[in-house]
Amino acid sequence: MKTWGDVYYAHLRKGEDHGSAAYAADLWEKRMAKTTIPMTAVWSRRIGDYVETLVETNGEWKLAIREHIDGSFSHIAEGNGADKWKSDDK
Repeated sequence: MKTWGDVYYAHLRKGEDHGSAAYAADLWEKRMAKTTIPMTAVWSRRIGDYVETLVETNGEWKLAIREHIDGSFSHIAEGNGADKWKSDDK
């Protein structure tokens, strides 16, 4: 398991100064502090010119990604960002 120090020293090895390395490690620590939630299903659907990806959690569908379709697309929603997901307005 990574620690704050692992991230800090990895950035120092890349040639970053101590302040930048500490900042990167602080951001990593903040990201890792978010709690993840259990997901029971993932649903992708097309609505007009948009693709929506919904995630079922605690018996409720939440909108995790909404992407305009104009060719290829790719998007990742991490479970620890679930606090930003919106409830689906069916």
